[in-house]
Amino acid sequence: MQKQLLPSFESERLLVRPRVLGDLEACLAMDRDPEVTRYIPGPWKDPQKHPNDHPNDHRNFVLARMTADYPAGLGYWSVMAKASGNKEQPEAFLGWILLLAYPEVTSEILPENADGGRVYPEGECPDRVEIGWRFARAAWGHGYAITRMKRMKPYLDHGFLELDNNTAERSMRPIALGRKNYLFMGSDRGGKSAAIAYTLIETAKLNKIDPQAWLTDVLGRIADHKINRINELLRWNYIQQS
Repeated sequence: MQKQLLPSFESERLLVRPRVLGDLEACLAMDRDPEVTRYIPGPWKDPQKHPNDHPNDHRNFVLARMTADYPAGLGYWSVMAKASGNKEQPEAFLGWILLLAYPEVTSEILPENADGGRVYPEGECPDRVEIGWRFARAAWGHGYAITRMKRMKPYLDHGFLELDNNTAERSMRPIALGRKNYLFMGSDRGGKSAAIAYTLIETAKLNKIDPQAWLTDVLGRIADHKINRINELLRWNYIQQS
């Protein structure tokens, strides 16, 4: 499965971005704090304090999750604190947030890969996901998780909501790429004609109609079409003739 790109989020205090290998050491240090992982089973022990344990168990455990292929829209995000008043100072690692397949739903119906993750058919996502987070002790008491939960949960509670606004941005991309051409329309009349063309094309897309096919068909029919039935050619009423 091809690795999916996850969106990033930003607020006044925080940057939430996909977790990368550069966050590995910070994740390991956070896990080794016994207060952070007190109630979480796992290979979190400090190798200097537990020399009899294999020193790479913890590292391999986290690496496997960093490099795993998750279904689209799922995975881990690192939560970074923005540097206040100093743009040159790097963001500080606070912890991570995850959206993963709910294990009780998927464990019996999907096979495991070598890293213990579930193998999904390409392009498919689980029906249910779980949200989780882990923060370093330095981030406790600042309201980072609780104050953001209200904004995170609607994506999980309402299936029609997207995790990002990529769909809206893709629909605006042609206009954004072409706006420099507005300087060379030649006249106000040319600009108005371009606006009409954009309106026709984009409303055809909104009505799930191929704009080129619709314009080709309508321009070929409109000369002989009755004026009192012109509404039949509008995008929301259009039926292509065979």
